Amino acid sequence: MRLLVPVDSLRPRGGIERSALEVTEVLASHGHSVLTHYREDGALRPRWEAAAQLQQVRSFAWRRQSAPQDTWALRGSLHGSRAFAPEVIWLNRSEHLVWGLLAARWTGAGLVVHLRQPPTYEVTPSVDRRVHRWLAVSQAVAVAWRARGATRVEVIPNGVDPLAYPAPVGRAPRRTVLYLGRFAPEKGLDILAHAWPLVPDAHLVAAGPGDAAALADLDRVTLRPEQVDVVPLLQDADALVLPATWEEPFGRVVVEALSAGVPVVASAVGGIPEILTGEFAAGLVPPGDPQALAAAITQALTKDAAYRSRCREHVQSRFSLEQTSRAVEACLESAR
Repeated sequence: MRLLVPVDSLRPRGGIERSALEVTEVLASHGHSVLTHYREDGALRPRWEAAAQLQQVRSFAWRRQSAPQDTWALRGSLHGSRAFAPEVIWLNRSEHLVWGLLAARWTGAGLVVHLRQPPTYEVTPSVDRRVHRWLAVSQAVAVAWRARGATRVEVIPNGVDPLAYPAPVGRAPRRTVLYLGRFAPEKGLDILAHAWPLVPDAHLVAAGPGDAAALADLDRVTLRPEQVDVVPLLQDADALVLPATWEEPFGRVVVEALSAGVPVVASAVGGIPEILTGEFAAGLVPPGDPQALAAAITQALTKDAAYRSRCREHVQSRFSLEQTSRAVEACLESAR
């Protein structure tokens, strides 16, 4: 199968970039030929080069108010797409849907759109008919997009390779709490800032891109920039916190942490409750509640080795990269 897989960035900006790359690597290992258009270069380039042909483009953006200029800017990538003659286009950002529709029409390829964010527009019946399949990363995302007009929505949770996120061997607990993700308002960093003084005898490590001013003046906090390799941070953590205040579509970092045997405390929003089920639901807290967040973090720091082992088993049984890749591959094959 000849696949066109556009990505906005080769940087490890978040779950979208990491998930798209990891599934593409599996697809390439299965013998599929992949062309990747990308806008922004970054640290993940060597891995993308090993899995796909790369072609940098000016833009994937298209706005009605600047349609003539944006359409002109898309011409180069559309011509490159046609030369590759893809059978299927796997679009990983719903905000690039117009580009995907134009590329599908220009090349005659089937179009599969991965829904990794909440909807920001209505899906008209004519557009819905032109998309072979919509893939949602959680039931919460699927429900939101169906309400906006998308049909044929299939839920495929993000998965990780448990071998890529191993638990540390023989590490003594240090009461280290990890925040891993963008420093953005919707991630609830102000809530974490209010909760942190209520968590005794612990150290917070926060890593990611953006402005970390909400955490900068706190005691017992270390701030780090965006990390290409997050495994060392996960292996050094005793708990992970994700105090999101928006409808987090999935929460890939939750699965990464569980795979490394790290207990998770996270807001009960969006797709997160679909990950933290059963005994792990004790880590769910109401969004915007610093007291509940602090209490849950304090409790998570007491979890024993048996609990951490069950965290890994949970990921292996429900959120493995193998399961995700197999499901995505089947949908792409059906779009040929």
